[in-house]
Amino acid sequence: MEQPSPVPDTPYHRLGGAPVFEAIANRFYDLMVSDPAYAELRAMHAADLARCGPRCRSSSPDGQEARATGSRRTPAAAW
Repeated sequence: MEQPSPVPDTPYHRLGGAPVFEAIANRFYDLMVSDPAYAELRAMHAADLARCGPRCRSSSPDGQEARATGSRRTPAAAW
Protein backbone atom coordinates (compact mmCIF):
# COMPACT_ATOMS: atom_id res chain seq x y z
CA MET A 1 0.00 0.00 0.00
CA GLU A 2 1.34 3.42 -0.95
CA GLN A 3 1.99 6.02 1.69
CA PRO A 4 0.20 9.34 1.12
CA SER A 5 2.49 12.15 0.11
CA PRO A 6 3.42 14.32 3.06
CA VAL A 7 2.08 17.87 3.05
CA PRO A 8 4.92 20.21 2.09
CA ASP A 9 6.20 22.39 4.91
CA THR A 10 5.55 25.73 3.23
CA PRO A 11 3.84 28.89 4.52
CA TYR A 12 1.04 28.23 2.01
CA HIS A 13 0.31 24.81 3.49
CA ARG A 14 0.91 25.86 7.10
CA LEU A 15 -1.72 28.58 6.70
CA GLY A 16 -4.30 26.11 5.39
CA GLY A 17 -3.68 25.83 1.66
CA ALA A 18 -6.18 26.47 -1.09
CA PRO A 19 -9.34 26.71 1.07
CA VAL A 20 -7.88 29.51 3.18
CA PHE A 21 -6.52 31.48 0.23
CA GLU A 22 -9.78 31.06 -1.69
CA ALA A 23 -11.68 32.42 1.33
CA ILE A 24 -9.32 35.41 1.50
CA ALA A 25 -9.74 36.13 -2.22
CA ASN A 26 -13.52 35.74 -2.00
CA ARG A 27 -13.67 38.14 0.94
CA PHE A 28 -11.49 40.65 -0.93
CA TYR A 29 -13.81 40.68 -3.96
CA ASP A 30 -16.93 40.69 -1.78
CA LEU A 31 -15.67 43.85 -0.05
CA MET A 32 -14.66 45.52 -3.29
CA VAL A 33 -18.14 45.27 -4.77
CA SER A 34 -20.26 45.71 -1.65
CA ASP A 35 -18.56 48.17 0.69
CA PRO A 36 -18.35 51.84 -0.33
CA ALA A 37 -15.15 52.16 1.72
CA TYR A 38 -13.44 50.08 -0.99
CA ALA A 39 -14.73 52.14 -3.97
CA GLU A 40 -11.31 53.61 -4.75
CA LEU A 41 -9.73 50.14 -4.77
CA ARG A 42 -12.58 48.79 -6.93
CA ALA A 43 -12.05 51.62 -9.42
CA MET A 44 -8.48 50.38 -10.00
CA HIS A 45 -9.83 47.10 -11.41
CA ALA A 46 -11.52 46.31 -14.70
CA ALA A 47 -15.25 46.98 -14.89
CA ASP A 48 -15.84 43.26 -15.42
CA LEU A 49 -13.96 41.09 -12.93
CA ALA A 50 -14.75 37.88 -14.84
CA ARG A 51 -11.19 37.77 -16.19
CA CYS A 52 -9.78 37.26 -12.71
CA GLY A 53 -11.38 33.84 -12.47
CA PRO A 54 -14.59 32.07 -11.57
CA ARG A 55 -14.48 33.12 -7.91
CA CYS A 56 -14.59 36.83 -8.61
CA ARG A 57 -17.64 39.00 -8.66
CA SER A 58 -18.59 41.60 -11.17
CA SER A 59 -20.68 44.64 -10.57
CA SER A 60 -23.11 46.56 -12.70
CA PRO A 61 -22.30 50.11 -13.81
CA ASP A 62 -24.24 51.57 -10.87
CA GLY A 63 -21.96 49.71 -8.46
CA GLN A 64 -24.52 47.13 -7.37
CA GLU A 65 -23.53 43.49 -7.32
CA ALA A 66 -24.56 41.82 -10.55
CA ARG A 67 -23.64 38.19 -9.94
CA ALA A 68 -21.60 35.82 -7.87
CA THR A 69 -19.87 32.80 -9.33
CA GLY A 70 -17.62 30.04 -8.23
CA SER A 71 -17.06 28.55 -4.83
CA ARG A 72 -18.83 29.14 -1.56
CA ARG A 73 -18.50 32.54 0.02
CA THR A 74 -17.17 32.91 3.51
CA PRO A 75 -19.65 34.84 5.67
CA ALA A 76 -18.39 38.20 6.88
CA ALA A 77 -18.99 37.03 10.46
CA ALA A 78 -16.23 34.47 10.00
CA TRP A 79 -13.70 37.27 9.67
